[in-house]
Amino acid sequence: MNKLERIEGCQGEALQDNFVLSILDFKKKGYYVELGAAEPVKFNNTYILEKEYNWDGVSFDIDLNFYNKFKKTRRNEILLEDAVKFDYKTYLDLHCENKRLDFLQCDIDPTEASFYAMVNVLASGYSFNIIMFEHNIYLDPQNAGYQDKAYQLLKGLGYVRYAKNVKVVSKVKDSSGTWDAFEDWYVHGDLGLGEDVFVNQRFTNIFNMSLLDKIVEELKSYSRKFYFYQSLFSK
Repeated sequence: MNKLERIEGCQGEALQDNFVLSILDFKKKGYYVELGAAEPVKFNNTYILEKEYNWDGVSFDIDLNFYNKFKKTRRNEILLEDAVKFDYKTYLDLHCENKRLDFLQCDIDPTEASFYAMVNVLASGYSFNIIMFEHNIYLDPQNAGYQDKAYQLLKGLGYVRYAKNVKVVSKVKDSSGTWDAFEDWYVHGDLGLGEDVFVNQRFTNIFNMSLLDKIVEELKSYSRKFYFYQSLFSK
């Protein structure tokens, strides 16, 4: 795949929904498991999947306010349950015909809970085309331990980390902090995509960028001799 297409109407804070749809060729009637739903529309990674692409799925949140807003706004189910302890196998066996599902979002606090909730989901025997694991190392560098545990686990299960340390906005040094590297995106190995294709980048800057464009941009960032390298590509 040489290009990720920008899709209008996506709500994901780092365009996670845009990535999912691009990788899966705008799949209709997919299935997601969303651990940590939060708002039902704004910044939600599954809203457009449900509304525009007719996906089914299940979301989890232990915040009663988010739960009630979701119930009023969305068609698919949300459960007011502990995602770490939930019996995914029983639930998914009742709702899914295939053992390969499309999208797993792991975004609950703290990072430790996200990791063990992900382990619980995968222990159910179901696999996913795409898994997004929020590690929030920008908040606590010690979360890198769970980032590595997730990498080792998913690599052993046949997944490839396509994007490492995805960012929402560029790093800004100020007293209020910043949204910096917070999430890794994995794809199942049989999709045939490379590992760590994007590292420490904002995905808002990557859409509509061809592979050649990406290489040129990397050279622009890392070398003062950019115009020399650019001339080599243009020959």
